[in-house]
Amino acid sequence: MSDETCILGRTDLLNMLRAEKIFKDKTWNEKNVRGAAYDLRVADDFLVVPSKDDPNGKGYRKYKKGEKRDTFIVLEPGDVAFISSYEKIHMPWTLAGNIGIKFGLARNGVLILTGLIVDPGYGMEERNGSWVPKQDERLHFLVANLGSEKVKLVPGETQIASLQFFRVPEPVEKLPVESGEDMEREFFRDESAQHGLVFVARLREAKEQIESLKTEIQTTNVKVESLEKGTNQIVMFGVYLLCVSIVGVVITFALSILTSTGVKTPLSMCFQIVSLLAFLAIAMYLIRPLILSQKLPQKKSSKDPFCS
Repeated sequence: MSDETCILGRTDLLNMLRAEKIFKDKTWNEKNVRGAAYDLRVADDFLVVPSKDDPNGKGYRKYKKGEKRDTFIVLEPGDVAFISSYEKIHMPWTLAGNIGIKFGLARNGVLILTGLIVDPGYGMEERNGSWVPKQDERLHFLVANLGSEKVKLVPGETQIASLQFFRVPEPVEKLPVESGEDMEREFFRDESAQHGLVFVARLREAKEQIESLKTEIQTTNVKVESLEKGTNQIVMFGVYLLCVSIVGVVITFALSILTSTGVKTPLSMCFQIVSLLAFLAIAMYLIRPLILSQKLPQKKSSKDPFCS
């Protein structure tokens, strides 16, 4: 092994893993060792995951260290979970790590929030003047499903991130590295408000409320259109009734002229008939705009009020 700063390849990485210099024994899998990185898996404990059966009504189920989850985790669109690594880590003072997300999750709309660097000495504690591995130290992630489909995470199998190792000079002064104790305080105390878990969920709730309002508006528009159709039918009935009445009056008046004893010459009779026809034409001319206004189709706006 070279003492120079370099990225660990598969051979060196396997040698260190087998010597238990990075992960605790039986928490890592040789199949996850890549050419220059290791793929971290989702743990089956130390989790906060969405749950519809939460007795506290907060919508999350907590699994403390050692409390195993024996089923897969389902993230519906908008769900957020606190996930720990299956691997228990203790970084030697001569190694540092870079964390990278897995594209297999990212392409399905999964956002993974975590730190990018694992410092030398992470997962180590000083005991009797010597630095020794902690019993249970993990890496932690906030996982948010921003996609449109649900995502399934299988504890012990689903790969959540890649960890790349590179050599660094051993520090002269070794100081404790902040680790998972603050995660336990933040996510597993009873009064915790789950600060990092609620933001995306609230966005989902806001979206659901908007969709509900859009449905209500569409229902109201249908009712208004039905009311308009009923009103139009009443108006048209009135128009037709008025037309029939006018025609009836004209015909009655024409018949009275034709049968009147006052009609003495064909010329005068023709003059009176022409006058009646002119009256009828004027009446139809006045009524015609009203009839056309009821028959013209109304253009419906396709503009979405929420996309203005």
